[in-house]
Amino acid sequence: MSTRKGIKIIKLDESKIQELLSNFASLYSCDDFSDIINQNLFYTLEGKFKQVYMFRKNNFLEELLLKLNDLDFFPYSIGTPILKEYNNSYFKPTLTFGSLVKDKCNNKITIDRNKAELITFKKSVIINNLFSFNNAIVLDDRKDFVAFAILKPIKLNKIGNATEVIPTLDIGWYLREGG
Repeated sequence: MSTRKGIKIIKLDESKIQELLSNFASLYSCDDFSDIINQNLFYTLEGKFKQVYMFRKNNFLEELLLKLNDLDFFPYSIGTPILKEYNNSYFKPTLTFGSLVKDKCNNKITIDRNKAELITFKKSVIINNLFSFNNAIVLDDRKDFVAFAILKPIKLNKIGNATEVIPTLDIGWYLREGG
C-alpha cells in the first residue's frame, strides 16, 4: 500500500466483521467464527486498496497503532490479512485466511499431491466425484490449504460424472503475482 497519500486505519466493530465473515461462511458452509472474533481485533487499512487485518487482542498493540496513526506513521501491515476488497464492492478471502479457517468449513475437498501441484499453477483439474456445493476450499492429501476453488460438474465419456476444480485463489499466486 502506498503511504504517500496516507493510509486510513479503521477499527471494525464486531457487527461489521460478523457481516463480512458471514458472507464467506455462507459460500464455504463454515461453522461459527465467534472464537476468532472474540480473540482478535479487526482493522481495515485503506490506501490504494482496502484490506482487513486481524491480530490477537492486545491493548499495547492497539494503543501503539493509534499513536502511530496520530503521528501520520502508517504501517504497511498490522497483523494477518484475512480479506481484500475487490471492485470497491465485495471482499474476498486471502490465502492466509484459508489456512486459518480450513477446519471450520464444510465445503472442502481433498486432492492428491499431483493435482494439488497443478492447482498451484492455476490449472484446473478433473476429479471423479460430484459435490453438492459450488465453492470449495481445496486441501492436499496432507490436509494443507492449497486454494479456494469453484467446482463445476461435467460429464466425461470414459469417467461419467466428474467435477472440474477451477482455482480462484491458490498458493502459487505468491510466486506468479504476489511478490
